[in-house]
Amino acid sequence: LEFNHCTMHYNEYRFANGIELSSDASLSFKDCSIICDGLDDDTFIRGDGCEQLSFENCTFKDCSNFLCINLDGITRSFNMSHCQLVNCFDKFISVDMVESATSSITDTKIVEDDVADFNQENGLFCGVINLIKIHVLDDGLTCTLANNTVEEKNSFKRAGVKAGLSDNEIAYFDVENAEIKQCSFLNANNCIALNNGKITDCKFTSCCNVIASNNCSPDKALTVD
Repeated sequence: LEFNHCTMHYNEYRFANGIELSSDASLSFKDCSIICDGLDDDTFIRGDGCEQLSFENCTFKDCSNFLCINLDGITRSFNMSHCQLVNCFDKFISVDMVESATSSITDTKIVEDDVADFNQENGLFCGVINLIKIHVLDDGLTCTLANNTVEEKNSFKRAGVKAGLSDNEIAYFDVENAEIKQCSFLNANNCIALNNGKITDCKFTSCCNVIASNNCSPDKALTVD
């Protein structure tokens, strides 16, 4: 299934919507704009497993619960390149990659400067949330994050936050068995959760507690150059 030069809205109305993937499915988006218009408990693109997913030169606005492939996982590849994420939120992407499958996010810009009204409902933004989660079932560094930029503005940190509560915070990349290289982060705290990986030639400006890692077991490692 391919989407080219499309504008797609999801959760625009309060009835079931979405794309259900089969285990042998391949899905690609190129030069598309994807906009979330509301909250829904169901993820928009979902399935127990699929072969391949790709996003190229796409813009995402206010997207949460966009993509979830768990259980059987992605068997071949997941790739996102030259995309722009604007005010995307909790559980934007959550994928499992099977052994020998590859994943990458490259040349992508992430900007957070506000919180959509529907994402402020029910106190959703309390504490740290996950934007992109990639779980790799292989010991090698088969996940690559390269040449990406993350910019978090002060207008986002307090958007929708009641007095006395902590700032909004996002773990932009929650990944394992990954190499993160030549990425830049501005004004983002607690922005990376990394298990078994390597960080090279990255720039962190006005960031605090940038890396959360759990590398206690002997077969896990974290390298920062």
